[in-house]
This record gives sequence, C-alpha cells and structure tokens, in this order.
Amino acid sequence: MGRAKINMEFIQGHKNRKSTLVKRKASLVKKISELAILCGIKVCMIIYGGITDQDTSQRVQIWPNDPKEVDELINLYKNQPLTCRSKRGYDFFQLLRKPKEKS
Repeated sequence: MGRAKINMEFIQGHKNRKSTLVKRKASLVKKISELAILCGIKVCMIIYGGITDQDTSQRVQIWPNDPKEVDELINLYKNQPLTCRSKRGYDFFQLLRKPKEKS
C-alpha cells in the first residue's frame, strides 16, 4: 500500500515541524551523498535556518562536512563565466529578452 499524499503547506505544530525538518534533512543528505558517489560528481548542499533561535548551533548545515570542500566547489562555480554556468548559456534576464522561436 502506498503512502498518503500530503498537502504542501506550513506545518503549524512546532514539534511536528521540527521532527519533519530533521527527517527530511537526513533524507536530503543521504540522497546528495548517493548522487555524488554513483555519478562521480562534485556536489555540495547548504541548508540555512529552519531551527528556532534557541538552537543556533544547527542554523547552517553543509554537506560535505568539510567547509574547505564546499568553498572549493563554490569558487569553481564563481570562477566560471556566466555563459558556462547554465546548460543553455544565458541568464534569466537574457531568457526573457530572447524572442520565442516557433517549432
């Protein structure tokens, strides 16, 4: 039997919201590490916020856990020309200015 479909809306209960956040973050970390291993690619993930002000130690979570690796990957991305950063070779504003082609 499949899982019930959940509504995509803000979870009102603090305990439910926090437990959902913990579970889903763990799932994301697992998926991102699997993606890196199976495909042999460099990947990083940054999650900011989501925890109350009392829990400031968990405010930012990164994967991989070594900040040097994350900085290296971010710098690789930043050092690329804008045209190489995306698959199509232009940014959002260029996409809006481009006339639509009829197929």
